[in-house]
Amino acid sequence: MAQHQAADSALATTGPMVAVTDLRRRFGTGERTVHALRGIGFSIECGELTALKGRPGSGKTTLLNLVGLADHADQRPGELSGGQQQRVAG
Repeated sequence: MAQHQAADSALATTGPMVAVTDLRRRFGTGERTVHALRGIGFSIECGELTALKGRPGSGKTTLLNLVGLADHADQRPGELSGGQQQRVAG
């Protein structure tokens, strides 16, 4: 039990579980460019319950793919927690 409490305490003091700033993704070129994400930023604290909702085509899946490192951003975001931002910008 004490070991579990120590782990919870360490997590609580390390900052957000997920933090993203200035995340951008576009598809297409020229006049057909679609800006799926324009400078998105947010943080999620450890233990916080978060929901993502929006209309179809609003960029929900694109955001999840970028944060989950399944896709590449157009430019390196200002921050992506976990020190993995070098893997995000293609």
